[in-house]
Amino acid sequence: MAQTSVKQFANELGLLPTVLLEQLNAAGVRKLLVEDNLTEQDKTQLLDYLRKTHGSTESKTKVTLTRRQTSEIRQSDSAGRARTIQVEVRKKRILTKPIAGELDSAPTVDQPIKKTSPQAAKESVIDAEQLALRNEEARKQAELIARQTEEVRQKRARKKSDDIDNTKNIAQFDTSVKESKDLIPPTSQIAVESEQPIEIQPQPVSTEGTLHKTAEKSEDKPDKKKKQQTKQQGAWQEESAKKRSVKTRGDFSSMQGWRTRREKHSKPAHPEEQNIHGFSAPTEPIVREIMVPETISVSALAQKMSVKAADVIKVLMKMGSMVTILDNLIADGRIRPVIAVFVDPRNPDSPTINRRESQYITNSKFGAFLAEELVPIIDTEYKTDARPEARVILGTSLGGLNSAYLGLNHSDIFGLLAIQSPALWVATRVVDGYEKSDRLPLRIFMSQGTIWDDVENTRRLRDIFEAKGYPMLFIET
Repeated sequence: MAQTSVKQFANELGLLPTVLLEQLNAAGVRKLLVEDNLTEQDKTQLLDYLRKTHGSTESKTKVTLTRRQTSEIRQSDSAGRARTIQVEVRKKRILTKPIAGELDSAPTVDQPIKKTSPQAAKESVIDAEQLALRNEEARKQAELIARQTEEVRQKRARKKSDDIDNTKNIAQFDTSVKESKDLIPPTSQIAVESEQPIEIQPQPVSTEGTLHKTAEKSEDKPDKKKKQQTKQQGAWQEESAKKRSVKTRGDFSSMQGWRTRREKHSKPAHPEEQNIHGFSAPTEPIVREIMVPETISVSALAQKMSVKAADVIKVLMKMGSMVTILDNLIADGRIRPVIAVFVDPRNPDSPTINRRESQYITNSKFGAFLAEELVPIIDTEYKTDARPEARVILGTSLGGLNSAYLGLNHSDIFGLLAIQSPALWVATRVVDGYEKSDRLPLRIFMSQGTIWDDVENTRRLRDIFEAKGYPMLFIET
């Protein structure tokens, strides 16, 4: 029989050799080195010990086999980029060991085998509770079928009554048409009644003028001339009034507004039809479903939504405002309710002047204003948690530098710091101050990029925080 060492047996079990040695010594098998050999009796003794330790002295009759298989699927998204999807398939199989008593009591060829009826087999398999559940399910199915049948019957009855009503309406219409026809006399009768003797009086033939144009009488000529002059004066007045008025698109009162282009060989349309535009305002909101990829430009999104790019930018700015973001985080339960205070660095007397470069670069007066004036006012006006560990100062770039400066000098007011892309190169004395000072009661979040940010000084400040044991979360992207 091949000898198995402690180390080989540990590799087979997936354990460390030292752990296996401890288990063997606890089971009463004295092995000191990993090169010592193990016998089948030692393995059995170890197995009995482990069963007793885990509370299972009986041999297991079931063995569970699990199998996990992973694969990858490559699929392109709407933007054309390939994406890899991990697929994991897990299979589980349980093997049951046959009991010795059942094998002994199994029927042989010589012994007669009792046949059971299908009804008895069903009774032995289905218990009373399962049978009651099936009966309840059958009852619900029958009720559903009856309800559906009743609905179909009602629909057919309703349709039949509608057909009857339509037939009555058609019959009434035919009757009214027939009555109206009876009221109209026939054509021959009208012709007979209208035949009356008509006297034709001969008109004197005029020899003046031509065939197509008759000669005008001298009495009518002055009147016609006056009428023409009056008509011409009225036309001139209307034309002058039209010239003085401003033409606007959509003004159809004077019929002299903007005209649409007419095809070369098309016939001129009626003036009323020509001035009617083809736009009609929608009566209901128009909802369009569009597919938006992971990355899309504002112009492409506006084109998909059939709106102006400026409107899209306005909506995105509202969605990205800090008030909306904080409300969403609080509603989702990701943060506790907070009071956010924004300090505007612009000059209130002249908003075009930005004072951030003078206020945010290690300005002791500005720090005293925040810690000694603004914070007490907020604590008085609002229901706040006045502990330093419940108050955070946050800033980006020069604001991040200012956050680090306030944490160094006012840790009794601001116990939480959020330092984002700090411009430490402007005032490296802040980094030196943290290096020379003792550990302060601060919890810090700091982040930076690796392209345009002050990577060297930010990493140096991170190393100082880690060396002094500050609780910190640092993100670098």
